[in-house]
Order: sequence, then structure tokens, then C-alpha cells
Amino acid sequence: MKLSGQAAVITGASSGIGKAIAIALAAEGAGVALVGRQIDLLEQTAQATGRNTRIYATELTDDTALEQLAYDLRYDWQTINILIHCAGVIASGRVEQAPVAEFDRQYRINVRAPYLLTQVLLPSLRECNGQIVFINSTAGLHQACTAGACREPARGAESRNTGAECLPWAYCQPNAGSRVRIRGPRISARAPHSTGRYCRACGACTHTAT
Repeated sequence: MKLSGQAAVITGASSGIGKAIAIALAAEGAGVALVGRQIDLLEQTAQATGRNTRIYATELTDDTALEQLAYDLRYDWQTINILIHCAGVIASGRVEQAPVAEFDRQYRINVRAPYLLTQVLLPSLRECNGQIVFINSTAGLHQACTAGACREPARGAESRNTGAECLPWAYCQPNAGSRVRIRGPRISARAPHSTGRYCRACGACTHTAT
């Protein structure tokens, strides 16, 4: 098996793309650390991945929980070879009505949690010249009009007025990846076709994987 003896940490492993990645890695012989909020769904993933699997029910918005997760991962696995950030949430609405708490929740799950988890596991990943993978969304390629806030793909910070409020979206290429290398571990950003549900009226993805 190609990944025999390697350990992979997958966030958002309870469903969707994260679950599929965990199953695929286990099939190649990797030990898998399943991270998510819902332990019952994680157990279902674990049944499909086999014996060399550990479950870590974790609330990614909680710094204390993240610190405990990092400690448990370093204790349970001699080396972390692969770190895959697949957990993510999305919510949309009018700028003047969207709760700041929702903005904070998205930031903590989509940005802050991956940053902190990468930071604490980086020594182990560097030691084995491991890989860090960020699973992105192609939702930015779909024009989405929600309650007066219209979004469409934009390169850089540019956006075009479509008759309502406009918010810039980062431009991404579906199924294309970008890679950078920093002192050992390879970092990849992947944007597979979404398996989430899209609103037919505006194209907004309603998928959540945590």
C-alpha cells in the first residue's frame, strides 16, 4: 500500500469530501485521525476506514479544544505525515443584517482553526517532509444573489456592480491546485467540484462540513 505507515489528520471527516478523503487514505494503508464535531458521524466514518483509525470529536471554534486536539494528536501518533483541512462553514445574507457572531464563527472555523492546527503540528510535518492540504470551495465561481447582496467571480479585489451590493470573491480555477513549499512540508490548495447543494435561484452553496 502506498501510504502504509503514514498518519493523516483530516478535519471535517464526519461527512462529504472529508469522509471520502479519509476512506481513500485508509484504503492506501494510512492511519487516519478523524476530526469533527459529531461523534456519531465520525464513528460511521471510522467503520469505513478500518482499525488504524482514531476519532477526535472537537469544536474547532474553541481554542482550548484545539489545544487539547493538538496534544492528543502528538501523543497518539508518533509522526503526522499528512494534514488535510476540510472542515468549513458558509453563511450568506445582507451586509447590514448579517450577525457579527456569524462572521466570527466562519472566520474561526475557516481561517483561524486551520492556522492554529497547522502551527502546532508543523514540527512533526517538517520532520517527515509531510504534506498540508487545504480543501477549498468553487462557490466563488457561481454568481450568488442573496437578499440584495450579489456576488460574482472577481480577480483579485475587483468586482462588478450587478445592481445590488457587491462583494469581491477570490478567483479560483476548479480542480486546479496551487502549491508552495516552506522548509519541508508541501502545502497544497485544492478546489474539487462541490458535493454540496446549490440554490437554483442564486447558485449559493448550502454545504457545511464540520
